[in-house]
Amino acid sequence: MNLKPHLFGILLTALVISACTPRPQDCARTDVFCAGLVTDFGSPQESINQEAWLGLQDAKNEHLVDRIDAIETTDVRDRAENISIFADDGYDVIITVGSSISDETITAA
Repeated sequence: MNLKPHLFGILLTALVISACTPRPQDCARTDVFCAGLVTDFGSPQESINQEAWLGLQDAKNEHLVDRIDAIETTDVRDRAENISIFADDGYDVIITVGSSISDETITAA
């Protein structure tokens, strides 16, 4: 599955929602757009994770999102909890990378 068209749509929506002025980075606020990346396993700087992380960095540099963060899954049993961290903190978009994290992503959605 090619994630780039989906990511572009999400980021385009973020552009419409977010303003260009600096604001506090509290993701629970409605005027702050936050995106989080959860890897299925490994670092955001590895393999397919890196492409997703670079896309988020580009979106932040273009002021499409206010805040980006990543959680590196080091134990596959932590995937659902890692997604929940972003959800509980009010992130607007949570991107999961890898087909092996799909069950946890669907459950969280």
